[in-house]
Amino acid sequence: DLPRRRVEHDLSDAEKAGYTALERIGEEVSELLEYIPARLEVIQNVRLKYRCESADGRSTVRTATAQGSPLPRSNAGAGLLAHVMVSKYLDHCPLA
Repeated sequence: DLPRRRVEHDLSDAEKAGYTALERIGEEVSELLEYIPARLEVIQNVRLKYRCESADGRSTVRTATAQGSPLPRSNAGAGLLAHVMVSKYLDHCPLA
């Protein structure tokens, strides 16, 4: 029930220019929990996915890239991690 902000990541114009035809076939959504002072917000990183066809008739699937979390395999954003560290080590607040 946290508010969500949708951020779409698309292929660059240079990546799109390499193909004669592009057809959007879906999207991949990953969520990142971010701390904004006095509230939490979920940022939905939406990576658009295309079926790309080149001039010689070959086709492939391309997905745009998005910035990930500072910690591998984590959905915590940089702001949330910074808040936890400051609260724990400078403000002397326990994690639990």
